[in-house]
Amino acid sequence: MLPFKYRSDIDGLRAVAVLLVLLFHTECGFSGGYIGVDVFFVISGFLITSLIIKNQQKEQFSLAMFWGRRIKRIVPAAFVVVVVTLLAGAWILLPEDYEQLAESTTYQQLMLANNFFYRNLNYFDGPSETKALLHTWSLAVEEQFYLVFPLLLILLRRYSNRIAASILVTLAIISFGYSHWATSNAPAAAFFLLPSRMWELLVGALLAYAPQPKSKSKLWQEFASFVGIAGILAAGLLFDATTPFPGAAALIPCLATALIIYSSANTQTKIGKLLSYKGIVFIGLISYSLYLWHWPILAFLRYSTNQPLTTASQCTAIGLSFLCGWLSWKYIETPFRQGFQHIKMWRTLTITVACATVLIITSVWIDYSKGFTWRLPAEVYQLIQDNDVPKRFRSTTDQVKTGDLPLLGSTDNSQQPIDFLVWGDSHAMAIGTLMEDLATENQLHGRIAARSSVTPLVNTWRNGKRDISSLWNDEILNYIQQHEVQNVILVSRWAVGVEGRLDGDLSPLLSDKQTTSKSTSDARQVFKRQLYETLQRLSSSVQRVFLIEQVPCQTLNPEYEVVRAVLNNEDIPMGVTLETHQRRQHHTHTIMLQVTAKFKNVFLVDPAAHCFNEHNQSIIAVSRGVLYADENHVSPLGAEVLFRPALKPVIANFK
Repeated sequence: MLPFKYRSDIDGLRAVAVLLVLLFHTECGFSGGYIGVDVFFVISGFLITSLIIKNQQKEQFSLAMFWGRRIKRIVPAAFVVVVVTLLAGAWILLPEDYEQLAESTTYQQLMLANNFFYRNLNYFDGPSETKALLHTWSLAVEEQFYLVFPLLLILLRRYSNRIAASILVTLAIISFGYSHWATSNAPAAAFFLLPSRMWELLVGALLAYAPQPKSKSKLWQEFASFVGIAGILAAGLLFDATTPFPGAAALIPCLATALIIYSSANTQTKIGKLLSYKGIVFIGLISYSLYLWHWPILAFLRYSTNQPLTTASQCTAIGLSFLCGWLSWKYIETPFRQGFQHIKMWRTLTITVACATVLIITSVWIDYSKGFTWRLPAEVYQLIQDNDVPKRFRSTTDQVKTGDLPLLGSTDNSQQPIDFLVWGDSHAMAIGTLMEDLATENQLHGRIAARSSVTPLVNTWRNGKRDISSLWNDEILNYIQQHEVQNVILVSRWAVGVEGRLDGDLSPLLSDKQTTSKSTSDARQVFKRQLYETLQRLSSSVQRVFLIEQVPCQTLNPEYEVVRAVLNNEDIPMGVTLETHQRRQHHTHTIMLQVTAKFKNVFLVDPAAHCFNEHNQSIIAVSRGVLYADENHVSPLGAEVLFRPALKPVIANFK
């Protein structure tokens, strides 16, 4: 077994991990810097297992002592960060966003932050960049592991190390197999949840059972450590948001980390010496606090400026992160870890539960008060009240299979043939209330099939959601045929799959079996090919198909800009210009025109004519409120103002 002792090179490895994450999040290169979290997982698995085995061998292991040490190591610094984040959020965030922060705080205190963000976010999506506690998902994974894994090692104590290691290998293989499957079929679960991440911690755990490197294998150890650091850096540089992750791709950083830890187990390699330099070790020592602080700082910076990061803001964020990380390590982490050893487990647990209870009660209060709406004048809050994309229009596979998709129209019409189906992504959800009203007004029976980030085109996917997107769209086509749907309305954020995001991120580009898109030209070919295929299949089975183009995507958060303007007694700002919108939509619009022209019963509907004022500036608010829920989704009021003029005559034809 590998010796358990303090190793400065492991602190250096922590430094590499946290710097990768920090540079990735501040957009300073390293597009795959998120693999720093995987490096942390392997390190944690190794250290925790080594500690437990060492204490078991000395007959000194105690669950109470182990959990007490983990609490003192993790909780104090995290508690302070969460408290400061809640206080800062009260000053910076709009009520709706503050309410979401409070909800995430509750889950964080219950060690379920990963479950919360699994249900609510895609890690790589733009809106996630302003969720101040998003990074605590990885802490929750480790905390859940620390609860379960020691119990497993207690059970394995009765067996030999070889049998124990064999059982852990089996569990790691099962977890890895699930991770590989889920990366394609349930990407959010694969990314956030313990079952798909456990194998990474087990890679580290298995290192503790590994035999020591032979003294005659110095050359091999040097080579292994070099391959290890090269593997970590290569993954950090070459991976990006389009890389299916974790899955098989996570093997590279995890095995690379294992190589570094193993190769320097009994003699320090050159890479080990490099990682042991004082400056690097110092960053490793403060890495936990640095990780805790960097993300809230970045999230609030992005939120408050409502602008992409500049060089100045990047430097500010990095500097503040290091300052707060150092202060937290010196005055919170170190005293609690080293200076309170006399506090017994039951008292540690009591204090922890009491602090968590206070935070949970505070969070529930914030949630109950709708994000402390009293922080804004009533006339200002009215502008953004009930501005969310309605989640009740979100559809599930079970609803498709049972034929019980969300209803549009009066329940009196629910047994009639389906007059129309709205099929799309979250932008279809955004106009759900309007479509519901139009169906009721015209006494029609409509249904909606909407799934976030899934473009309503057959054989296509984005963000690595290959299987889930293809299966979902096939299910919808079967639904249309089985229920003899008369009309289909396709709604999506089409341009993001063709051009990428406004900030240049190409991860949402559409791919199909023929082409894995690496450029906008690739995505345009995929879009044209699969739009034709989708419309061909639809046009042969329904009376009419309506392809709805997009309203203008804004470059700033409309809610924040409108509230800021009103509070400062400024004119309500306008959004992007018509020229900007047309330039953004040019290729998408051209392809739509070309493809729809080939079908007699397919019609292109463009709501843009109702989105601009006489100066060709897009309208983001009216006297009744803000028209956008975020930069690209319309609010329910926005759907009414911007989409109704274009969709009312469409629905009227369904009678």
